[in-house]
Order: sequence, then C-alpha cells, then structure tokens
Amino acid sequence: MRLSLWTRVPLLSYKCYAPNRITDHQTNSPNSRFQTSKPYPPSNLHHSSMASFTIPFFALLLLLLISASPLPTAASHRFDSGLDRGKKVGGWTEIPNAESNKEIRDLGRYSVNEYNYDLRDVAESPLAFSGVVSAGRQVVSGIKYWIRVATVDTLTGDPRFFDAVVVVRPWLRHSVRDLVSFSPSAA
Repeated sequence: MRLSLWTRVPLLSYKCYAPNRITDHQTNSPNSRFQTSKPYPPSNLHHSSMASFTIPFFALLLLLLISASPLPTAASHRFDSGLDRGKKVGGWTEIPNAESNKEIRDLGRYSVNEYNYDLRDVAESPLAFSGVVSAGRQVVSGIKYWIRVATVDTLTGDPRFFDAVVVVRPWLRHSVRDLVSFSPSAA
C-alpha cells in the first residue's frame, strides 16, 4: 500500500507543497525520516511574514523591468523628429561629381559598348559615348550603379540619353561587371 505525503519545497520566497510517494515499509521502519504522526503542514509556517517580504520584492522587480524597457512612443518620436540622420541601409545614394568621376565614366562607357555589342537591333545605328550626366549607387550583393549616360547617334549625330544599371562585384578575381538594363531616359 502506498501513502501520499506532502513535503515542503521552497521556491523563491513562497511555500509550495509537492506530493512524495512513500511505500508502506518506509513509513513503518524505525529509522524512517518520514513521520506521519505530525500534522501537515507544519504549524511553524508564518505566511504573513513571507507575504510581507514577497509583495514589495516582486513589486520592485516589476517596476525595474518596466522602467528598463524602451517605450515605442519614444523611439517613434526620435525617428520622426529627424534626430536619426543615418543613411538608409540598401538605399540609393547620389554620387557627387559623377561627370568627372573616372570609375563612373568607365562604367558609362562599358554600358554603351555592351549595348552596341549585345542589345541594339540590327536596324539601329550604334551609339558613341559622350559623357555621364548623373549617377547613384546602391549596395546589394555587390554595388549597383544607376548611370544617366549621354550618347551620340553615330549616323545622325543626334544626342540621346540613356539610363544604365550596372552591377559590379569588386571582390571577385576580375571585378565582374554586369549590365542589368540600358533604356532610353525619360528626361
């Protein structure tokens, strides 16, 4: 026959009672540490003194947690007020003095050459690179350049403007450049 006794297990600062299964021969042995003759729970527990300590402790702990957590209204105010002036990750940034930047001019010349070699129709006349009007840069899996290229039609001599998008991966062995798009400019 099994008896079920409750043993006291302290958790943090309050008392909890958990069942402990004891067999019949354990309770009847003379050296048994389990005594069934005493009333349970013990009469020397003073719940009022524990409660007077526990409630202020947990109230203080809760107050510390609330005060340490950032408030969403404070964060939104910081971003709305313009105090955070960092650049947007992955956004386009304007390249200053793109007209005279050697790297941008080389990419513009590369895009016109790729257009003449691969993309233009047979009926169209080839284009000659004239210069760079403006450019921007975006960090992706490489560096994506948006370049407004000024060209000249080789047959008619008419100036034409194109928007080229070139992706450069400089960490590769031969600095791979890919022409993503080359289209007539709207402006």
